[in-house]
Amino acid sequence: MSQAKRFLIWTVVAFALVFGVASVSAQTFVEYTAKFTCGTAVASNTMVQPGTYSTTVNIHNPHDDIFSRQPSTTFMKKAVLSLPEGTAFVQPSAFVTDTLPNDFAEEVDCKIIRAMLGTSAPPPPAYIEGYVVIIVAPTTNPAGGFFTNELDVTGIYTNLKGGLEVRPANEHFFVPGTT
Repeated sequence: MSQAKRFLIWTVVAFALVFGVASVSAQTFVEYTAKFTCGTAVASNTMVQPGTYSTTVNIHNPHDDIFSRQPSTTFMKKAVLSLPEGTAFVQPSAFVTDTLPNDFAEEVDCKIIRAMLGTSAPPPPAYIEGYVVIIVAPTTNPAGGFFTNELDVTGIYTNLKGGLEVRPANEHFFVPGTT
């Protein structure tokens, strides 16, 4: 097993233990992946058309105080660079823990993505692309079971030529240790 995979498993296990999950292997986690494109692509970059690109990933906690007994949802997020095949891999950012109150939202834009990546990413206006990865752990419910927490995650993609695209993030359900 690779060091990165072991790190991810231990991070998920630690996250689950910190937030009161008694048996990690029995609960369903949710992972979202939203594509990002940030910066100015030049003619020498053959993968995308020359231009300036921007991404905002919107994260919304759809729970409300009428039907939900938990006041907020806590999740982890990181940024992962995508590089051309054959290029040396760059370590993803560390996970950042975040909490959203019920029915509130936040945006993760290119400035935040670059801050998460730190020196792994070239400074603006250099073009970068990759994924924002969000993992949400389950929480216990009053009956002693577990509640799978979900978020609304959407990517908004723009360029200076007036292009705009809105896409929902990919959503994956998993139980740690079973995949």
